[in-house]
Amino acid sequence: MAVRKAKKRKGYTIFKRDGVGPWRIVLFDWDPATARRWRREVPTQQGDYAVAEQMAERLLDESRLHKQEAKDLENLRRRGLSDALAERLAEAGKMPLKAHLADFRTMTEGKGDTVEHIRLTVADCTEILNACGFVYASDLCPVKLARYVSALKLYGPPAREEDT
Repeated sequence: MAVRKAKKRKGYTIFKRDGVGPWRIVLFDWDPATARRWRREVPTQQGDYAVAEQMAERLLDESRLHKQEAKDLENLRRRGLSDALAERLAEAGKMPLKAHLADFRTMTEGKGDTVEHIRLTVADCTEILNACGFVYASDLCPVKLARYVSALKLYGPPAREEDT
Protein backbone atom coordinates (compact mmCIF):
# COMPACT_ATOMS: atom_id res chain seq x y z
CA MET A 1 0.00 0.00 0.00
CA ALA A 2 1.47 3.31 -1.06
CA VAL A 3 1.37 6.34 1.19
CA ARG A 4 0.15 9.25 -0.90
CA LYS A 5 0.12 12.96 -0.41
CA ALA A 6 -2.04 13.96 -3.34
CA LYS A 7 -1.13 17.08 -5.28
CA LYS A 8 -3.29 16.32 -8.27
CA ARG A 9 -4.52 19.88 -8.53
CA LYS A 10 -0.93 20.90 -9.25
CA GLY A 11 -0.28 18.12 -11.78
CA TYR A 12 1.80 15.65 -9.77
CA THR A 13 1.59 13.11 -6.97
CA ILE A 14 4.26 12.38 -4.36
CA PHE A 15 4.23 9.01 -2.61
CA LYS A 16 6.29 6.26 -1.01
CA ARG A 17 5.98 2.69 -2.28
CA ASP A 18 4.45 0.55 0.45
CA GLY A 19 5.01 3.44 2.84
CA VAL A 20 8.79 3.00 2.95
CA GLY A 21 11.83 4.19 1.04
CA PRO A 22 12.40 7.49 -0.75
CA TRP A 23 9.61 9.69 -2.02
CA ARG A 24 8.56 9.14 -5.63
CA ILE A 25 7.01 11.68 -7.99
CA VAL A 26 4.46 10.84 -10.67
CA LEU A 27 3.57 13.46 -13.23
CA PHE A 28 2.40 13.65 -16.80
CA ASP A 29 5.17 15.09 -18.91
CA TRP A 30 4.96 16.51 -22.42
CA ASP A 31 6.88 14.76 -25.20
CA PRO A 32 7.63 17.31 -27.93
CA ALA A 33 8.60 14.62 -30.44
CA THR A 34 5.19 12.93 -30.38
CA ALA A 35 3.20 15.95 -29.13
CA ARG A 36 1.63 13.74 -26.47
CA ARG A 37 1.56 13.47 -22.72
CA TRP A 38 3.20 10.51 -21.02
CA ARG A 39 3.24 9.25 -17.45
CA ARG A 40 6.61 9.78 -15.82
CA GLU A 41 7.61 8.31 -12.46
CA VAL A 42 10.76 9.73 -10.88
CA PRO A 43 12.46 8.40 -7.72
CA THR A 44 13.74 11.33 -5.66
CA GLN A 45 16.35 9.53 -3.51
CA GLN A 46 15.05 11.84 -0.76
CA GLY A 47 13.46 11.09 2.57
CA ASP A 48 12.47 14.75 2.98
CA TYR A 49 9.01 15.53 1.62
CA ALA A 50 9.73 19.25 1.16
CA VAL A 51 12.73 18.51 -1.09
CA ALA A 52 10.65 16.02 -3.09
CA GLU A 53 7.96 18.68 -3.49
CA GLN A 54 10.52 21.19 -4.82
CA MET A 55 11.77 18.58 -7.30
CA ALA A 56 8.19 17.92 -8.43
CA GLU A 57 7.58 21.64 -9.00
CA ARG A 58 10.78 21.90 -11.09
CA LEU A 59 9.82 18.84 -13.18
CA LEU A 60 6.33 20.26 -13.71
CA ASP A 61 7.78 23.61 -14.85
CA GLU A 62 10.04 21.79 -17.35
CA SER A 63 7.04 19.87 -18.66
CA ARG A 64 5.06 23.09 -19.16
CA LEU A 65 8.02 24.65 -20.97
CA HIS A 66 8.27 21.66 -23.35
CA LYS A 67 4.57 21.93 -24.11
CA GLN A 68 4.84 25.67 -24.78
CA GLU A 69 7.86 25.17 -27.07
CA ALA A 70 5.92 22.58 -29.07
CA LYS A 71 2.96 24.97 -29.42
CA ASP A 72 5.24 27.82 -30.51
CA LEU A 73 6.91 25.64 -33.13
CA GLU A 74 3.54 24.47 -34.43
CA ASN A 75 2.39 28.09 -34.73
CA LEU A 76 5.53 28.98 -36.71
CA ARG A 77 5.00 25.99 -39.01
CA ARG A 78 1.38 26.95 -39.60
CA ARG A 79 2.39 30.49 -40.59
CA GLY A 80 5.21 29.16 -42.77
CA LEU A 81 7.93 30.74 -40.63
CA SER A 82 9.70 27.67 -39.29
CA ASP A 83 13.31 27.04 -40.24
CA ALA A 84 13.64 23.53 -41.68
CA LEU A 85 17.43 23.53 -41.26
CA ALA A 86 17.19 24.53 -37.60
CA GLU A 87 14.64 21.78 -37.00
CA ARG A 88 16.86 19.16 -38.68
CA LEU A 89 19.86 20.28 -36.64
CA ALA A 90 17.82 20.12 -33.43
CA GLU A 91 16.71 16.57 -34.28
CA ALA A 92 20.29 15.57 -35.15
CA GLY A 93 21.44 16.90 -31.77
CA LYS A 94 19.16 14.42 -30.01
CA MET A 95 20.74 11.49 -31.87
CA PRO A 96 23.70 9.73 -30.18
CA LEU A 97 27.07 10.30 -31.83
CA LYS A 98 27.49 6.55 -32.36
CA ALA A 99 24.39 6.65 -34.56
CA HIS A 100 25.97 9.51 -36.55
CA LEU A 101 29.10 7.39 -36.82
CA ALA A 102 27.06 4.48 -38.21
CA ASP A 103 25.58 6.87 -40.80
CA PHE A 104 29.11 8.06 -41.63
CA ARG A 105 30.23 4.45 -42.14
CA THR A 106 27.31 3.84 -44.51
CA MET A 107 28.10 7.03 -46.41
CA THR A 108 31.81 6.16 -46.82
CA GLU A 109 30.94 2.62 -47.95
CA GLY A 110 28.57 4.05 -50.54
CA LYS A 111 31.26 6.50 -51.65
CA GLY A 112 33.59 3.60 -52.40
CA ASP A 113 36.29 4.01 -49.73
CA THR A 114 38.36 0.95 -48.94
CA VAL A 115 37.20 -1.41 -46.22
CA GLU A 116 40.48 -0.97 -44.32
CA HIS A 117 40.20 2.84 -44.37
CA ILE A 118 36.60 2.72 -43.15
CA ARG A 119 37.43 0.25 -40.38
CA LEU A 120 40.36 2.32 -39.09
CA THR A 121 38.50 5.63 -39.30
CA VAL A 122 35.43 4.32 -37.46
CA ALA A 123 37.65 2.62 -34.85
CA ASP A 124 39.57 5.87 -34.24
CA CYS A 125 36.35 7.89 -33.95
CA THR A 126 34.83 5.32 -31.58
CA GLU A 127 38.00 5.41 -29.47
CA ILE A 128 37.78 9.21 -29.21
CA LEU A 129 34.08 9.14 -28.32
CA ASN A 130 34.68 6.55 -25.58
CA ALA A 131 37.86 8.14 -24.20
CA CYS A 132 36.37 11.64 -24.01
CA GLY A 133 32.90 10.54 -22.88
CA PHE A 134 31.09 12.11 -25.84
CA VAL A 135 27.58 10.69 -26.23
CA TYR A 136 25.59 13.50 -27.87
CA ALA A 137 26.70 16.45 -29.99
CA SER A 138 26.12 18.73 -27.00
CA ASP A 139 28.81 16.75 -25.12
CA LEU A 140 31.51 17.67 -27.64
CA CYS A 141 34.19 19.74 -25.91
CA PRO A 142 37.39 20.96 -27.57
CA VAL A 143 39.24 20.97 -24.23
CA LYS A 144 38.57 17.27 -23.62
CA LEU A 145 39.62 16.43 -27.16
CA ALA A 146 42.80 18.52 -26.83
CA ARG A 147 43.68 16.71 -23.59
CA TYR A 148 43.15 13.36 -25.28
CA VAL A 149 45.35 14.36 -28.24
CA SER A 150 48.05 15.62 -25.83
CA ALA A 151 48.00 12.29 -24.01
CA LEU A 152 48.35 10.50 -27.36
CA LYS A 153 51.39 12.61 -28.20
CA LEU A 154 52.99 12.00 -24.79
CA TYR A 155 52.23 8.31 -24.29
CA GLY A 156 51.43 7.10 -27.78
CA PRO A 157 48.23 5.43 -28.91
CA PRO A 158 46.82 2.55 -26.87
CA ALA A 159 47.46 -0.92 -28.24
CA ARG A 160 44.79 -2.06 -30.69
CA GLU A 161 43.34 -5.54 -30.60
CA GLU A 162 44.95 -6.46 -33.93
CA ASP A 163 48.37 -5.26 -32.63
CA THR A 164 48.40 -7.69 -29.70
